[in-house]
Amino acid sequence: MSLVVPNHLNQIELELKRQTKMRGVYSLTIFVALVLLLSSVLKQLVMQIPVVFFKVFRNY
Repeated sequence: MSLVVPNHLNQIELELKRQTKMRGVYSLTIFVALVLLLSSVLKQLVMQIPVVFFKVFRNY
């Protein structure tokens, strides 16, 4: 009986470690996706800024 309990706890600990590792990978993937999305959005904005300035200055 005393052998069963630590083994069970060890199994739970391993499962928790695996879940936290998976969560870390998952959050890292989300973070990378957000960074890529933000960089693409910023790139689009930076491309738009000269066009907007040109239009504004041409109107004056």
